[in-house]
Amino acid sequence: MVQLGGYYFSKTLDLEYHLLVNHYLKYNLRFHWKTSSGKHDYWEDVSSASIRSQSNLATFQLDRNILEKNLLEINREIAGFALSAASAI
Repeated sequence: MVQLGGYYFSKTLDLEYHLLVNHYLKYNLRFHWKTSSGKHDYWEDVSSASIRSQSNLATFQLDRNILEKNLLEINREIAGFALSAASAI
């Protein structure tokens, strides 16, 4: 999902420049799990795996406030755009 989201925001929504300038790049994913031999909750009792080479899809640690502000600015430039407050149900 991380790579899919990165692709969607950067390529489909054409926000690549904004993402590269205003958000942190993620450099691969790491997975951690407790080993069966672990008797205690120590870091040594955890195994891990990660992708060894750089992914060909950029992934980002998004700051949602910055992203949504940018999307609002982009949409305000569109003539047919109207901002309305959502009512709570």
